[in-house]
Amino acid sequence: LSDMRREYRHILAKRRRTHETSPGYWGSLGVLCLCTLAIYAVLFPKLSGSWGSALSKLLVNGFGICRFFVPCLGLYASFKSLLVKPWNRRSWHIILLSLMVLNACLFFSLFGSLVWGVNLGGATGYVMQEIFVRIFGLGGTWILALFGFCILTLLLLRKSPVVVIAQLLKRLEGDLQEW
Repeated sequence: LSDMRREYRHILAKRRRTHETSPGYWGSLGVLCLCTLAIYAVLFPKLSGSWGSALSKLLVNGFGICRFFVPCLGLYASFKSLLVKPWNRRSWHIILLSLMVLNACLFFSLFGSLVWGVNLGGATGYVMQEIFVRIFGLGGTWILALFGFCILTLLLLRKSPVVVIAQLLKRLEGDLQEW
């Protein structure tokens, strides 16, 4: 009887683990975003805004020439830890779609101000644009919007970037052969 009870508890614990996100998920996602912005700040310290230049100075003072490798290592580690965790599809689908809408507001606000000089992202896009441009600079905000779109699309499709690139190259090869 105790063996059956232990097995039942093990099955319940396993079922709970597959439907809950681990506590490290949000930390990994935060490190992923921070490392992406750190790479931009290290490459373009003058264009990355006040926070970006402070982050760049911190990395230069702390790691010297390795300032290029530290964000890349953090990016790799956080991306790898994000991919191995199971998550509930329905709830994350809603969250990812909401983030995609916010990202679209930011992108349209940036695009409209660049091309026509008008805000196409509404109040949400304008506020996000002003905050991110002040923090990361205009180039950093563009990178954040485009990187966010790519990551959210991959997470919504539940595809690996390698698989998407392979499928894209296969399709381009087929189109090239048709010509």
